[in-house]
Amino acid sequence: MRIDRKDGQMPQVTFSPDEPVHIPGRPLFRVVGDEVFILMPDSRVHWLRNATARTLWERLLESGSDGATPRALAEHLARLFTVTADSALPDVLTFLGQLAERQLVARATPSAPTGGGAD
Repeated sequence: MRIDRKDGQMPQVTFSPDEPVHIPGRPLFRVVGDEVFILMPDSRVHWLRNATARTLWERLLESGSDGATPRALAEHLARLFTVTADSALPDVLTFLGQLAERQLVARATPSAPTGGGAD
């Protein structure tokens, strides 16, 4: 569930477990088996290499602009794979940091409620 950094360092972008993250814009991507290939506007291609990365990418797409929290993503992985949410969370946070460094995810701003106001 990782994107390798050439320098081997941890991601510089970090998220808290309860901070919503989303996929900004509408990137072009293709799912091939358990892999995802993402084409950026500047023609860079990113490759997500396994089922857990694909699962997280798809869940973030489903969450739309409101995003999903890393904790909710870890809980989703725990329902699908042989892992606990607590043990998945650090890996989810690292993975999201790696995606953020590549501008594939960003902090989500919860949408304002509409309607229902008194006149």
